[in-house]
Amino acid sequence: MTQQEPLPYDMPFPPGRPTSVTVLAIIGIVIGGFFTLCTPFSLIFFFVNLGVPNPVLDAIKQDDAVFAWTLFSTVVQWGLGILLLTSSIGSLNLKEWARKGTLGWAVASLAISVVAMILNFLWVGPKMEAAVAAAGQGNKPGGWVGQVIGIAIGVLFGIVYPLVTLYVFTRPRAVAAFGEPRMPPAA
Repeated sequence: MTQQEPLPYDMPFPPGRPTSVTVLAIIGIVIGGFFTLCTPFSLIFFFVNLGVPNPVLDAIKQDDAVFAWTLFSTVVQWGLGILLLTSSIGSLNLKEWARKGTLGWAVASLAISVVAMILNFLWVGPKMEAAVAAAGQGNKPGGWVGQVIGIAIGVLFGIVYPLVTLYVFTRPRAVAAFGEPRMPPAA
């Protein structure tokens, strides 16, 4: 019995889930879960007065444009967190919709992160610094440490993680792993 050449549609099983997809999906579950659960609580401070003076929060509430931007970006981040969480869970099961959802999240997250960083640097940040200075709370020792940490975390999770995700989820091995299951060639 001679062995026949495989037909073009007789493809082998797609490869198993790549380790990089697994790692990024687990990180996505953690980040997406955090945003999904915690973001709604951050909105409480805009609508409930806790009786503790906060010049930054007061400045945000008094400036309609900054307040609108803050609420908009918070709600968008919440929606993106839900998308990341569901897509990451689906990615562990190699669902094609999950790969597309993850790619959509990465593009949207990059866009909102870049816009937010620019606006915060050029527009919101100076207003908040002025509010803190006007309240007599400026130049506190160690204040810059919090800013540096915030910027580092923002770049890591707002720029680096989405870029890595875009790269990994568009590699041929990942695309093949998320593809439709194929039947093995008949013996």
